[in-house]
Amino acid sequence: MEDQRIKEILIEKDSEFRRLFIEHQEFQQQIDDLSGAGSGTETELIHVRELKKRKLLIKDAMQRMIAAYRVRIDSPGDRCP
Repeated sequence: MEDQRIKEILIEKDSEFRRLFIEHQEFQQQIDDLSGAGSGTETELIHVRELKKRKLLIKDAMQRMIAAYRVRIDSPGDRCP
């Protein structure tokens, strides 16, 4: 099963994954808003770097959850939709 399909399933069925997904999107929106403002101040640039780090940590957590789901569905006798 492809990652995108697993992501859709987890968004629908796993509240922790859904929370991480929403937070990831919110960080991206903040990054876009700050980056779109042109040449930001040093403080804004630092804030963008911090947002990117936090966003990456969330993405890593989501990827671990996707990998764990993949292991569960690939295990014999333990099929998930």
